[in-house]
Amino acid sequence: MIYLEIYKKKLGNSKFEPHSNSDKFAFYSADLKFFRENYFQQSIIKSETPILVDPTALAYWQNKFQIELKDLSKLNLNKEDKNYNPRKLSEIGRFQCGFATSGSTGDAKIIIKSEKEILAELDVLISFVKKFKIHSVLNSIPLCHIYGFLWSYALPMELDVNVIDTSSLSQLRKELLHSSANLLVSVPSILQSLYSVSSEINPKNLEVIVSSGSRIQTELAFSLEQNWNTRLIEIYGSTETGGMGFRTPSFQDGIQFFPGVEPKLVEQELYTKSPFITKELLGEDGFYATRDIGEMEGGFFYYRGRKDRIIKVNGKRVHLDALEQEISSLLQEGEILISDFKSIEGEFKIGLLISDPNKTKELKSIQAKLSSLPSHFQPSKIYLVHEIPKLPNGKKDYQKAKNEFHTY
Repeated sequence: MIYLEIYKKKLGNSKFEPHSNSDKFAFYSADLKFFRENYFQQSIIKSETPILVDPTALAYWQNKFQIELKDLSKLNLNKEDKNYNPRKLSEIGRFQCGFATSGSTGDAKIIIKSEKEILAELDVLISFVKKFKIHSVLNSIPLCHIYGFLWSYALPMELDVNVIDTSSLSQLRKELLHSSANLLVSVPSILQSLYSVSSEINPKNLEVIVSSGSRIQTELAFSLEQNWNTRLIEIYGSTETGGMGFRTPSFQDGIQFFPGVEPKLVEQELYTKSPFITKELLGEDGFYATRDIGEMEGGFFYYRGRKDRIIKVNGKRVHLDALEQEISSLLQEGEILISDFKSIEGEFKIGLLISDPNKTKELKSIQAKLSSLPSHFQPSKIYLVHEIPKLPNGKKDYQKAKNEFHTY
């Protein structure tokens, strides 16, 4: 177990003030069992603040911060206990929990969410999905991150609907064909892998796919909707902000904000205010700086990339996130990563990694496809790699890629 003073010292969150009856921080390997067998709520009942750690990133957190994972047996879960069966989060009372994340930057942090922030977002999501008449949820993602926690744990409980968890592509494919689930909760990487082996299937009852974590390719979204006769909705947000809005990638590139989310742009950077943003992260004006860059038009936000992913090449600004999307659509070669690096002369250059686990891609063919790009968009280095480097949370590790470009 790790307590507030250690958390402050190691992670620098000096603003956070815990509930007086819940100042014990307990780190848990937050796998499906932790949620489905009600250990999460049992931790809350025992006046703990459970910190949800991704089971696939335990070594990262243990090595970096020497955290001590709490043994589930110490919660003394008893099937005869009146608190054994899970309740809706709206019925539990006051609580808080933490999400251990490395976000998009790779910087380790713990984001604390109070029940007010979680329930405020749940109220918005309940209204949002009402028109879809959800009767069963098919889940393909972990519950330890805010997106999975809300969509595949908290929301189904509030709606009194069943959840079917899957842990492999074959199991997910089988459930799509035979289960009664009409909502699929997933992420772009899983959807891409699933569609590549199951494009011809006709899901039995699927009506809506919800995706988040990163932007999905427009071509994939369109193919899923057309071939599976479904609708795909992408949720935009982060652990800090929760879900800020949504878009339908096959129809609209702009993001529509959820009710209660107030956006503003400051030099193209998005600032937001809402009742489900972690309050300790808000500035003096009540807004949170997302570090996302874009434009507002007609009430929609058009995302262009991260503030720390803009460089100048030959005197011209390059949005690396936008370039990554453009090159991905141009190549249609699977997963890619675009990173900047500096030449010996200290000038910014562009590097491109392309996933090629089966060693089937040809560098000359790729270079030919990229020749149509403006000169300042042209990658100076292109490497075919077995896999794209990833952070513990599954997102692309741009810093590691940058180091690789510096090395070679």
